[in-house]
Amino acid sequence: MEKKPARGRATSRLCAGLFEKAMLNRSRRFTPLLALAVVLGAAAEGRAQADPQNFLFSSGQSIQPFFDGWSHHPDGGFDMHFGYLNRNYVEELHVPVGAANRMAPGEPDQGQPTYFYPRTNRRVFRVRVPPDWGDRRLEWQITVGDETYSALGWLQPEWEIFANAAAARAGGQGDNQPPTLAVTAPEGARGGTPGGRANQFRRDANGDLHRLNPCAQAIIPEGHTIVSYSCGGGGYGAPTERPAAQVAIDVRERWVSPEA
Repeated sequence: MEKKPARGRATSRLCAGLFEKAMLNRSRRFTPLLALAVVLGAAAEGRAQADPQNFLFSSGQSIQPFFDGWSHHPDGGFDMHFGYLNRNYVEELHVPVGAANRMAPGEPDQGQPTYFYPRTNRRVFRVRVPPDWGDRRLEWQITVGDETYSALGWLQPEWEIFANAAAARAGGQGDNQPPTLAVTAPEGARGGTPGGRANQFRRDANGDLHRLNPCAQAIIPEGHTIVSYSCGGGGYGAPTERPAAQVAIDVRERWVSPEA
């Protein structure tokens, strides 16, 4: 009599093999999706962890005031210097004196700016404090939107600065003076006379020359021109000690002027 249970065992093995194959195919089908999910998840996590300080904002940011140091004043008091950082790269902010822009202690308005240019602006203003100021703090507070920042200044010895560094190097602090410009002719050597100075003129439609400053911006109307003379070199040696014939050649060829 035949034994048929073996067919059942074979069928079981066959079903088990088909099940393993189906699971393998399914895992292969889902593996790329799982990898894609991992990549997208990592990207999303990277975006979530991005540091806002690494971005450059053209507008919508706050202002950070800062203390720029203190300096002595001739009357015995002290000047407290302040600057600010407008975190915007483009937007210029207007913050009127008041609750959003105030100094303390004392009057809210102590000369601080109300118009703020982008980025860092150092030593924008100063506040005079008396000789007996001691270790008190002077605060400048600014609010933009819902963000409030402040700067505290006090007479920390390491924070002393020179209000006018150039004058201090010259022997005293003094008052700041505007620069001056002087144009001189090139000097000669060994008895040579100075060269001719550079000159700029505006020639009008009639041919008349109008002198311009050595460094200037000029509006040139239609029909007018600019005439520019470059400086001449200083002479080497006294002309009277040179051979007369050679000097005459230089004068004729306009290397030197008859006056020289």
